[in-house]
Amino acid sequence: MKGKRDRQVKAGDLIGYFNMDQKIEYGIVLSGEPYNTKDEYSEDICTVVDVAWPEDIYNCDGRTKERIETILSEEIANEYIWLESSS
Repeated sequence: MKGKRDRQVKAGDLIGYFNMDQKIEYGIVLSGEPYNTKDEYSEDICTVVDVAWPEDIYNCDGRTKERIETILSEEIANEYIWLESSS
């Protein structure tokens, strides 16, 4: 069986996320392929995908950039976001 690190994230995949109320929200990956961009906090280059969050009432356009390494991480600190299902 493949581990989380062996998986890929692509358009149409479902992402799970624990919000601030500890409720699960689901997002849909929009990016055809992951791409590199500057991290908005550290200025480091990171690989991300665009994710649409249909039920996100706190983000005006309901879209975010999410790091691939965080989505696929097996670290306990990153358990708030995960790849729910892959198309």
